[in-house]
Amino acid sequence: MGLLTICLVSSFLPQGPSTDSVAAPQAVVHPASWLPAHCAVAVMMSPDPEGHFDADGLRRVLASDPSGSLEHFTTMLDAELAAHGLSTQDAADLQRGGVAVALHGWSATGVPSITLVGRCPTSAERLHAALQAQGHTTRVDSVDCREFGEGESTFVGGIFGEYLILTTARETLSWTIAATQGDQEQSLEHASDYQDTLAECGTAAPQVQVFARPAQLFTELRAHAAAKGIDLGRIAAALELDKIDRALVGASRGEGGMRLCGTIHAPRLGGLLAALGGTSIRFDQTLAAIVPEAATAFGLSTIDLGAVIRAGVAVVAAVDAETGAMARETMESWGKKHGLDVGADLLDSCSGRIATMQLPSGKAVAIGVRNKAAWAHGVEALLADLGQQVSQREFAGTTVQCIEDPFGATTVIGMVGDWLCIAEGEMTFQALQQQGGSNTPAAMVTAALAAAPENTTHLAVERASGQSTFLRRTETGMTLSNLQGTPTEIVASTTPEETTADEATHGKDEAARRDLHAVEAAGNTADIAELTRLARCGDDAVARRAAWLLGKHAKKEKLQPLQDLAHESTDAEIRLLAMAALVTAASPGSLETAVDALDDADQRVRVAGAQLLGRLRKPAAKEPLLAFLQRSRNTLAQAEDTSDVQAALVALHDLGAKEELLPATTTLRDATQKGVGQALAFYWQGVSPQFPREQETTLLLAALDHSALLLRRYAIDRLAELNSTSAVPALEKRLGTEGPELRPLIESTLSYLRRDQDQPKGDEYERAMANAQALWAKTVATWKGLDDNERMVYGGGAGGLVLVLFLAVVMVRRRRRKQEHEEAAAAAAALAAPSDDYYDEAYEEGAEYYEDAEAGYDEQVYEDAGSYR
Repeated sequence: MGLLTICLVSSFLPQGPSTDSVAAPQAVVHPASWLPAHCAVAVMMSPDPEGHFDADGLRRVLASDPSGSLEHFTTMLDAELAAHGLSTQDAADLQRGGVAVALHGWSATGVPSITLVGRCPTSAERLHAALQAQGHTTRVDSVDCREFGEGESTFVGGIFGEYLILTTARETLSWTIAATQGDQEQSLEHASDYQDTLAECGTAAPQVQVFARPAQLFTELRAHAAAKGIDLGRIAAALELDKIDRALVGASRGEGGMRLCGTIHAPRLGGLLAALGGTSIRFDQTLAAIVPEAATAFGLSTIDLGAVIRAGVAVVAAVDAETGAMARETMESWGKKHGLDVGADLLDSCSGRIATMQLPSGKAVAIGVRNKAAWAHGVEALLADLGQQVSQREFAGTTVQCIEDPFGATTVIGMVGDWLCIAEGEMTFQALQQQGGSNTPAAMVTAALAAAPENTTHLAVERASGQSTFLRRTETGMTLSNLQGTPTEIVASTTPEETTADEATHGKDEAARRDLHAVEAAGNTADIAELTRLARCGDDAVARRAAWLLGKHAKKEKLQPLQDLAHESTDAEIRLLAMAALVTAASPGSLETAVDALDDADQRVRVAGAQLLGRLRKPAAKEPLLAFLQRSRNTLAQAEDTSDVQAALVALHDLGAKEELLPATTTLRDATQKGVGQALAFYWQGVSPQFPREQETTLLLAALDHSALLLRRYAIDRLAELNSTSAVPALEKRLGTEGPELRPLIESTLSYLRRDQDQPKGDEYERAMANAQALWAKTVATWKGLDDNERMVYGGGAGGLVLVLFLAVVMVRRRRRKQEHEEAAAAAAALAAPSDDYYDEAYEEGAEYYEDAEAGYDEQVYEDAGSYR
């Protein structure tokens, strides 16, 4: 938010009023006190004296950007701000002081009315000097200010005391200045609907929040859209935007990370939003029946896929009635083709129960259905229509569809009781089968259901952290909350070898145990030096618990003690706990610690070191990672677990390490251990396209002889994608030595590159179906990329996939029909058009007429000219 604010300010620099116009306020207030009560949308960042949202947070964001584009942008922004005597530290100052931006509505001509207020206690003079450099002074309601901009997009404002105020609505300037001085009775903070919405979130005032009045916003936006001939009524009716009185989304930093909250006040809400929100039923034990006890995270919801798809089609129809009608027609036609009634057999058959889970062997989602036979047949038919290569297998008497992606991962789709299950791998599906045949629900799910509020429609619990996410439906709308440590039965963490408080109680050092209990009771106010001392004590149980608490501490002063523990501790568990905390923090100062961790005797610590180097996104990390791979080459053949090597390759991928690609691949030329080939192929997939085409082709040809099958498969696919005809001799040579797994792929690639077969042109419908097949294959390949919160609403996405497929077919059929109509019209016109002989005769007659006319014109000109003699 601070960066956004500085960007907005810098776009209007340099201008501003006198700092002596208004006295500085005496107290810090909530940003909601600075905004008019009638605003349609407000974005607010509360005053944060501790600087939680400071420049360190910005650096963490930059470190997570693999392309480096954000860092480049920040460098340019720093240079621009420096030219005016400013820096990103001024952004941090605004963050700590509090920022508020409001959209009041639109002027009569359609220009948005915006007001920005930020408190900048330490940077006010620098901002004032920058604002004074250009622009011109104006007077608004007896207030001296600066005016800049052109036409209707004119801003007025400046620095008033400790506050930066910018607004396009001149009539709000005086009021906003008064609000910063304490006259806040007409502010948003005192608006009853804002206070009610904040209370409905079930949490304290968020540090960052977005408050909106959607009905008011839509009414104003619809009026301006109608003036331009745009009708938003049908879309709003389908989404029922005009029924949402108020909404708020907030975030706060607390123990265990960020906490989210949100509420939508819409007592009559229906349509697509209501379908995605689920029904207002209470969870029961049937949702627990499908989740195995081994799940480390799970999500439960009551989304009715059938209702989502029907509401989605209604939204499409609101945008384009003809497309909506064709979507329904396509669904019906597809159903008739396969002997299914899409509405009755599939959509109405959804039970409104969805369970997602993370198991040690992979992720899975289970969708509750009533008509099991229809759904099994429908999935099989859909996969067949997509042209997906599917193999059928049987597990415990159940026929399932198995799909393998290009990297060898298998997705299994099949019925388990009343659930349509989509599982990542055979072991995951079999775990669901075993649970589905049991009448005993998982204890952790039962505990979560017991702790869930009434009318909960979504519930996601991460077993490792004890973090729970609830989405509740009530008579007045929906409420989202993100809690830590609920239910208590799930709080027991599974972080690497973490020592729980109970285990620490059995420590041998009585004094250390008492000190540990004292600092643990202090929470985030615990003394970091005391935690560090306990982490170095001789009692292993106490030391490990203290190291874990140190890693969870909110203050950044913990980083140096954690780095020291990772360097010096003789206990591998403590080194691992310290490195895990450093990976989470991703502080740039941990680079040296991460490099040293690559030489640790414990493999788990080496994995954490590689992960930290990947997260830091520092170019200096590339060389140590490559050196680690070269050191690991001699011991790799005897290693049963290669997770550290895999983590190093993933880190190189995240760093975009181009120069290290070939050396790393050469180092691992003979590595056939499980997982190494997949990580190496992932590295190539992200980095090789960054090379120029000819250079990439050369690299891919070198990879054809590598021992990793997945890398060879990627190289062959990529050569075809690049249309590298120069690779034909190398592929022909490889064809004689390649195994049966990739020989068909080489043959098809050679056929494509040689253009041995005439490819049928096909029509748009066929091309669309081919694209849909490619889309499905890519969707399966990226299954692993979804996190647990995304899986919580995966059911909606699954329904959306079917809908998108139908819409794609609809649009292509619509275009093809239009083309057929145009061709028929052209043919009809051709029947009535004059013949070629007629055109020839008309041309000859026209030519003779032109010659006669030209001769007559010349004679007339000659006669006229003679009259002037």
